[in-house]
Amino acid sequence: MKPDIRRSMTVRAAGLFLVLISPVGANAQAPTNNRSVSGFVSLGAGLAQPAATTFGSAAAKTDGDWPDVTSPPLYVHAVQAEYRIKNSPALDMGGGVLIRQRLGIGMAVSRYADQHTADVIVTVDHPGVHPILSAKKTSGPMERSEIGLHIQLGYVVPVAERFHFMLFAGPSHFSVKQDVVANLAALELGDRFGYSLAISRLTSERANASGWGANVGTDATVFVSDSVGVGALVRYARAKVSLPNPMLSAVRQRTVTDDVDAGGLHVSAGLRLRF
Repeated sequence: MKPDIRRSMTVRAAGLFLVLISPVGANAQAPTNNRSVSGFVSLGAGLAQPAATTFGSAAAKTDGDWPDVTSPPLYVHAVQAEYRIKNSPALDMGGGVLIRQRLGIGMAVSRYADQHTADVIVTVDHPGVHPILSAKKTSGPMERSEIGLHIQLGYVVPVAERFHFMLFAGPSHFSVKQDVVANLAALELGDRFGYSLAISRLTSERANASGWGANVGTDATVFVSDSVGVGALVRYARAKVSLPNPMLSAVRQRTVTDDVDAGGLHVSAGLRLRF
């Protein structure tokens, strides 16, 4: 074979080989795989399910100054309040930076707010005067709000070119504001037919509490461009906070608190940005 013909066939073969491998090369060097990502931002809205759907507070008062009472006591007045918390809409926003290729650290803020009622039961015991009396009343709307600050260490799993999956965990701090029953007026009635008890008035006040806990969750994102995507987040975070009990505090003449769960399951969807 002549040198010119051999050289021409070699050039054609090389050209054909480049044509065959060019799609593979293009996919391997796709902008999303080749670009440098240093940080991310997320904005979302969804639903929060509280860690505990009910919590209670109680107080009891006897004759005499606490804790010195007569034995047996001349009277015992007891109050029990049970609060029922519901699932409610929640907001979530956060951001972070990649400290290594797939390892990131970030911070998110979540907010949850709810209106609910409380069942209040009063019990009055006057030994030797009448049998134990009780009365029940449902409060008006009681407000609760929680703001969670979540520090998250995450690992990014690039499942596909446009689909990323992140697993994260870390500490959480919750600030809770809760309306609690602070006082009440109970009316005790008696006649020749017997005795009865009724709650005529309930008053509430805003109590504040905060505490540290932990969070764990995942975020799945589909990017519609190199920088913009939509994602879904699932996070479970929980903490214990010490909520003031104003009724028992008044009886004991010092601040008394009840341990209450804060946080819960948070599911949201929204906008994702990376840069």
